[in-house]
Amino acid sequence: MKGILCATKAVTNEEYRQELAKKRIYYVLIIMVGVITLAITYFASANGIEFNEHLHGTFAGMGTGLILAGVVLIIKTQMTLSSEEKLKAARLNNSDERNMEISSRAFRSAALIMIISFYVTALIGSIMIDERLIQLLLLNMSVLLAGYILSYNYYKRKL
Repeated sequence: MKGILCATKAVTNEEYRQELAKKRIYYVLIIMVGVITLAITYFASANGIEFNEHLHGTFAGMGTGLILAGVVLIIKTQMTLSSEEKLKAARLNNSDERNMEISSRAFRSAALIMIISFYVTALIGSIMIDERLIQLLLLNMSVLLAGYILSYNYYKRKL
């Protein structure tokens, strides 16, 4: 996920230090989403809401993974902030234009693959699965495309 979560335009270590401090807020939000995911999963099970055992395990794993990822990112950020050497190396690595271009191209490719995957899943799912799931997949695909168009136009004006 380098570039999506790490790209920076900070020129000095102090600017980068401030960016990392702000990112810790996002890492706490990741942990909170994980906790909420686990809470909803176990609340549903405890209250007799029908919940496929496989989905229960999937959401419990996702919640746990989000919590652990947030904790690891906070620790990694703290270690980077504690050393001026590590801070400079991370800033230079994350502000490298080549890495930003690689990230941009990778993200565009991943978005295209996701759109194709949504479409194929919707086609196959229309034969095998509930119609609401198909509508949800197509809605997700539309949201992704609309988000891209809006973001593109926003950044075109801003940059």
